[in-house]
Amino acid sequence: MTDALPNWGDTYLYTLRPTRVAMLTDGPTDRENAAAAAHWVRLESEHAAGQVVFAGRTLVNDERNFAAIVFKAGSLEEARAFAEADPAVVAGVFRPEVYRFEAMLG
Repeated sequence: MTDALPNWGDTYLYTLRPTRVAMLTDGPTDRENAAAAAHWVRLESEHAAGQVVFAGRTLVNDERNFAAIVFKAGSLEEARAFAEADPAVVAGVFRPEVYRFEAMLG
């Protein structure tokens, strides 16, 4: 018997932008590397649990750079709390913005 995935509710998207753009051009500091690694471990775990639908990043290395995470949450407040709990946000390496999200294809 397979365990049912939790009903996470509505779909949201949060973007992450680096707080220090030089992280992309000059390379990350040890602290930024550690925060990014913890961020990735969390996303993998939440993806395996069914809460994160997909995640990715743009391939520009300037102020336009951002990552996008599409995920499920029960409310906008829960979505904001989920984004704010991202280890790279907690560490001050990225700043998040949260949006309600509606998939149009896929």
